[in-house]
Amino acid sequence: MSCYYLSHQDKEKVLYNLHSSLLAGHFEIKKIIEKAIERYYWFYIGKDIKEYIQSCDSCQKFGKLQKIQLIQSIPVVQPFYQIGIDYVDPLNPTPTSVIFI
Repeated sequence: MSCYYLSHQDKEKVLYNLHSSLLAGHFEIKKIIEKAIERYYWFYIGKDIKEYIQSCDSCQKFGKLQKIQLIQSIPVVQPFYQIGIDYVDPLNPTPTSVIFI
C-alpha cells in the first residue's frame, strides 16, 4: 500500500475525516496515529494528531468512551410488578391538538 505526503490544507481534512467525521468515531490518539500512518505521511504526524484530538470540542466535553456493558435484565416478580414509560415532549400538534404520546 502506498503512502501519500500531505500538504497543510490536506492534513486538516484528513485529521477531520480520521477523528471527527460521522464515520470516524472520535477514537483515541494511538488508534488515529495507527490509521493515519497506514495511508499518509507528513512531518510531526504524531504531534499534529495529538494536538488535534486534545483540541476536539466533543472529546473535551464527553471524555473517553466507556466500554460497552451488557444489558442487565429486570427480574420478573409478577405481572405488572414494574412498568416503564417513555415520555416524549413536545411533538407537533395533531389535527385534534394532541401533542403528547
